[in-house]
Amino acid sequence: MSLYAIELNDAALAGVGEAGLALGDRGFEPGYAAVADGRVLFGEEALHQSRLHPRSTTNRFWSEFSDEPMSRPVGPYESSADLVHAHLERLLQAFPERPSEVLFAVPHYWTMRQLGLLLGLAEELALPVRGLVDSGVAATRCQYVDRQLLHLDAGLHDLSVTRIGQDGGASLQERQTVADVSILRLERACAGFIAERFLRATRLDPLHDAHNEQFLYDSLYAWLDELNRQDEIGVTIDFGGNEFRTTIRRDELAQRVAGALEPAVRLVRSSIGPDERVALQVTSRLAVFPGAIEALTGLPQASLYALEPAAAPIGALQRAAQFGPSGAGVGLTTKLAWDRPAVGVTEAEPTLRRAREIVEPTHLLYDGVVYRLGAAAFSIGAELAAGEFGLRLGSSLSGVSRRHCSVRLGANGVELADHSRFGTQLNGHSISGAAILQAGDVVSIGSPAIELKLVREVNMETDADGA
Repeated sequence: MSLYAIELNDAALAGVGEAGLALGDRGFEPGYAAVADGRVLFGEEALHQSRLHPRSTTNRFWSEFSDEPMSRPVGPYESSADLVHAHLERLLQAFPERPSEVLFAVPHYWTMRQLGLLLGLAEELALPVRGLVDSGVAATRCQYVDRQLLHLDAGLHDLSVTRIGQDGGASLQERQTVADVSILRLERACAGFIAERFLRATRLDPLHDAHNEQFLYDSLYAWLDELNRQDEIGVTIDFGGNEFRTTIRRDELAQRVAGALEPAVRLVRSSIGPDERVALQVTSRLAVFPGAIEALTGLPQASLYALEPAAAPIGALQRAAQFGPSGAGVGLTTKLAWDRPAVGVTEAEPTLRRAREIVEPTHLLYDGVVYRLGAAAFSIGAELAAGEFGLRLGSSLSGVSRRHCSVRLGANGVELADHSRFGTQLNGHSISGAAILQAGDVVSIGSPAIELKLVREVNMETDADGA
């Protein structure tokens, strides 16, 4: 009997058996398909043709998994389900042996109907399914003591922030997604940065020629791996019989990555209450980008843990006994017991010290008027109580409660608390009860939304210190 666990994240399809990773040296391949020279290619082969043949390349068939006909077929494949079937068969052929059973760690973006389609494809492939498990739950194998747990992962087309329960095991609680951050966007940010360096140093724009662009993307992860080991690397491109060379500094690329990750950082911040201590569990798909870890370690009250590659299928395989036998009826598993010792919190203290260095706001700005913030609660709503300090918006605004939200200086910083039945947004994301604020944040309430901006007063002394 050979049991394998397969993760179906379109950024990194991965298989794991008793002997370890089952898909060659990298252990995974991307969810790409491309038509080149009359053949349909999948995975790495398709990725290596994607810049040369962009019109005949697709990378959405895993996320848009459906048996409905596509508007434009890919070779003989008329639906995304046809492509998934063919790609899955290709993955199985690449394994050292044909699995007798599989566990699927499935992505957050699949619906129950898509899970049903997956089971149907597995039956067509004569592939007994032991279980389906949420990939975030599968990747979470230990409790973080005295911490709430947020799991960060990304696919080709979005990023997800999942709150994982820790009562007796890892359980799926709630999930939010950010469409503005994805593996594709992070790759594009890195490739664009490197192309700019070539253009400055040599006047060669690698993105202007399809072959140079393909070489840049083919080399990207090897260069990122080098930059995660050293501060500076030299990279070269051969073009027209000449060698073009430039230097890439990790700290400069990290700034570009941090900028691309900013919408995700905002979502995580809005998910952390002022009195919460949080463990941020980050998949290797994100951690490989220089600057990703640094962008997240500055979050208030948070400690960060980077997961091993293929953490989800490894976690599923190691807890295979928690799934029923094949053929016993397969549903989506959203809770698994721990199989590793709990993690303490002492190692998180350096992160907490860095988090306290965030720039706290001193004032709230609305409609050209600046309000000073302090220890007393600053109330915001349709009405104010007698003698209450705050912002009265009146009853004409839709979606604003009498006492909608408040801002005050608390033990952990400047706190925003939501008291409404309509909800309060921080930087475009709904907060869960409360959140810590910093200068530059935007609070939105009502429909249509009005914006309240958090700013910091600067005088000669603070300006000299770089505030």
